[in-house]
Amino acid sequence: MKRLANGSKHTVTIEKIVYHGWGLAKIEGLTVFIPHTLPGDTVDIEITGKKKRYVMGTKLSTHKNSEFRENSQCQHFPQCGGCQLIDVPYSKQLKLKEAILRDCFDSQFKDLNSKLSHIVPSPDATYYRNKMDFAFAQDNNGLYFGLKERGKYDKIVKISNCQLMSADSMSICQTLCKELTQTPLSAWDYESCSGDLRHASIRHSKAHNQYMLTLIVGTECISTLKPILKKVTTQHPELISVHTIINTSPGDNLYGLTAEPLSGQSHIHEKLDLQEFKISPLSFFQTNSKGAERLYEETRKAAQLQADDRVLDLYCGTGTIGLSMAPHVKQVIGIEENPSATEDAAQNADLNNISNIEFRTGRVKNILKFENLSADVVVVDPPRSGLVPKALRRTAELKAPRLVYVSCNPVTLCRDLKDFHQLGYDIEEIVGIDMFPNTYHIETVTRLKLRD
Repeated sequence: MKRLANGSKHTVTIEKIVYHGWGLAKIEGLTVFIPHTLPGDTVDIEITGKKKRYVMGTKLSTHKNSEFRENSQCQHFPQCGGCQLIDVPYSKQLKLKEAILRDCFDSQFKDLNSKLSHIVPSPDATYYRNKMDFAFAQDNNGLYFGLKERGKYDKIVKISNCQLMSADSMSICQTLCKELTQTPLSAWDYESCSGDLRHASIRHSKAHNQYMLTLIVGTECISTLKPILKKVTTQHPELISVHTIINTSPGDNLYGLTAEPLSGQSHIHEKLDLQEFKISPLSFFQTNSKGAERLYEETRKAAQLQADDRVLDLYCGTGTIGLSMAPHVKQVIGIEENPSATEDAAQNADLNNISNIEFRTGRVKNILKFENLSADVVVVDPPRSGLVPKALRRTAELKAPRLVYVSCNPVTLCRDLKDFHQLGYDIEEIVGIDMFPNTYHIETVTRLKLRD
């Protein structure tokens, strides 16, 4: 193993793709993970890190391309980190995503492989996102905006045409950047953690063609921004809502911060199926609107809803899953830790004249402990980290006959499904939902049933 020291160079052929979108190869029987590679690639690599059971490598050059690859349709690929698979035709992307799921199941919980039935494709493979966060940067030519460079947290790739977001979104950002260039405002510097302009977060209602722009800034510069944003909204009447958020911390996390309205409406509306949803600057909302309709359809199918069912929607966010189920059942109770999300959820219920749903604000594990709740169906849609042990145990202790687990992380899904199985639930079916074309990400909907 000495020749696998950090800095050593090797030629390998990628055997398969695994979670994180990494390619896997073997050297002297040891597993090597190489980001930005695909099955069938033959590449030169350099070893960059060693663990007990595997090593990490970096691709240096390519001898032979995978049969999955074609020429990228994006001029910014592969330098930009926004996409990992945009050089793969969409039908083949779905095969890779299924392979990622099956590899994860094989290594974490083998019984799940027989439960995976199919992958539901996204209605659109490009221009599907309803939200993007573009970062500001500057060079000798001035201010520009873009996405973070692949593998870098502090390098920004200048973007002129992103195929994840609508063309109008790009046009709004270009107008904004052109106007900001006329000001003394500076881009955020990740080394010194200083600067004025951090991100332009833009949201798009696909149903109503409305836009919301939220500027995340590192200093109090509202007086400078106001005339600039007035010009931008004049040139783009579809931009109906503008906000700012001041974030002076080194990291980009906005949790706990406040969005201040600058002009226009306080929110925009999106439509999923027949329901309208209010979206505020800090609201969580599925970033693929048309894909979300398919996700919620599969969730309702998995729940096998009956007219007299009581549904418990855990980690409900702004209530989208629970609200989609409410017309088909007797009662829904949503639980969410973020108070602004439950406030939006209640308003969304009013907006759709839905009266058989209510929302509780608090941590799932605490509300399940202190409130005497029962349900015929429990839906859990936790963050990427999955369910904390107490929340999982208390969810299982409800003994709801049907349980649906919506997940965006197959690793934590396997961990939690193993625990639910040990606590009395049988896994009946897993459906993959592609919400993020051109990336390695894949959502799943799992149907579980309480054992007799």
